[in-house]
Amino acid sequence: MGYDRASYCNDCIQEWLKTNNTCPNDRAQLRDTDLIQQSRAFVNLLDNLRLNCDFNGKGCDTTVRLSDLGQHVKYCPYNPCNKCPDCEQPVDKHHNCVHNLRQQVLNLTVEVNRLRASKSAIHVTPVMAPSGNSALRINSCELPVDIQEVVIKIAKRLEQECTSQRELAVQLKQELDKNYGTDWTCMIREPGRAAIAFYCERNSFINFDLGPNNWIVFKNKEWK
Repeated sequence: MGYDRASYCNDCIQEWLKTNNTCPNDRAQLRDTDLIQQSRAFVNLLDNLRLNCDFNGKGCDTTVRLSDLGQHVKYCPYNPCNKCPDCEQPVDKHHNCVHNLRQQVLNLTVEVNRLRASKSAIHVTPVMAPSGNSALRINSCELPVDIQEVVIKIAKRLEQECTSQRELAVQLKQELDKNYGTDWTCMIREPGRAAIAFYCERNSFINFDLGPNNWIVFKNKEWK
């Protein structure tokens, strides 16, 4: 309260005095030290005034005491800073969890379709073998480089010599067992067939496409 007995909100008058040294009402000289506290009765009268929520326009029809307004606004469900606990969307007078969740599902579906389209547009170009007519594509490999080269070299030769997938697998296993110890497993199938699960030691696996076949070769025991 100033000299002219005008009453102001404390926050408002303090903000005013940051850039002015006069009373907002009569323009008389006014400093922060000139302000005096209003009577308790007057403060209680103001505190008991009932006001609409700040988010009345967004759908909140609650009226609260002035002294409780700040706390209500902070936790008001229509405060855009707060979100619905069910759909995690801002709440307003048109809020509908089912609609919001459906929209989220639709948005995710659009994103999934976009990613699928992007994936289908990616083409993997096979790596051509240094010699021969068979296209070679290494899908994954943990074998040491020197053994990897030997496996591919043998596989390319067997492609020319063998007449069945079973014969390819048997011959490759026999040569690897002979050169690098037993416990090798060789599986050959057509590319694109269903995935299979198997166990092998670390640094003991290669999967590649060569010619019309998909080759899976791995060692069952650790290297010695």
